[in-house]
Amino acid sequence: MSFTVTAQQKQQYHQQGFFMTPPLFDPEFTQKVSDEFDRLWVSETARAGGPYQDTQPAGEPGFMISIAMRSRILGEVFRQETFLDVWRGLLGGNADLNYDQIVMKQPESVTNRSSYEFAFHQDNYYALRGGDGQNWDEAIYLDNHRAYQGWMAFSETTLENGTLFVVPGTHRFGLLEHNREGKRGFDCAVDPHVDVAKKIPVLLQPGQLLVFSGLLPHGSGLNRSPSARKVMQFSISEPGGRPAPFARPLLRNGRCVMA
Repeated sequence: MSFTVTAQQKQQYHQQGFFMTPPLFDPEFTQKVSDEFDRLWVSETARAGGPYQDTQPAGEPGFMISIAMRSRILGEVFRQETFLDVWRGLLGGNADLNYDQIVMKQPESVTNRSSYEFAFHQDNYYALRGGDGQNWDEAIYLDNHRAYQGWMAFSETTLENGTLFVVPGTHRFGLLEHNREGKRGFDCAVDPHVDVAKKIPVLLQPGQLLVFSGLLPHGSGLNRSPSARKVMQFSISEPGGRPAPFARPLLRNGRCVMA
């Protein structure tokens, strides 16, 4: 099984700042990964003394970081040939995995509280202006074709369960103005280039991948469904510059080198 990034997908990315793949894995593997999300959630919330009791790694809003190093099953995602084909098609033979994390958006029935929202933001704003910017190379991360973000579903993502919304085309305006808006995080809706009325939802089936620019404004809503929204989120770029805090080699000369 292989995957080829098409000219149409590259054109959509250039014009709108994102594209979506078909499901990249067979259903059995996708379900195994989904089950591992649940296992880690139970383990981490038990360690923390309950859901959302601290901020890392099981706290609000349900992030678990560096999961490829913590779980053999989740690490396998980054070594699947169909997954690697995406980055070969975009970056050639050399790529780094800069960070990876689970984002579990649990429903209110699990957390006994309203599920969280994320304000519209750029991921590269968090990287470059969020506190550890000295560890990121701006020449790479401000270039839409040298660094990419990935958002991979391991449950269906729907309007009801708080899927992502993006504002197409706004990645072309570079790093935008952001406000800090309480628990909803950095908010770039204050920038005159961002019209959130033009947002569109990203609706994915398990195993589908959203590839998007780290400069594309995006946000998400509440989970009003009865089950968790399960997503793996990560950054992949060409090697070079200062290493990001959790970066490690992924591809060299077209071959997977991630242990």
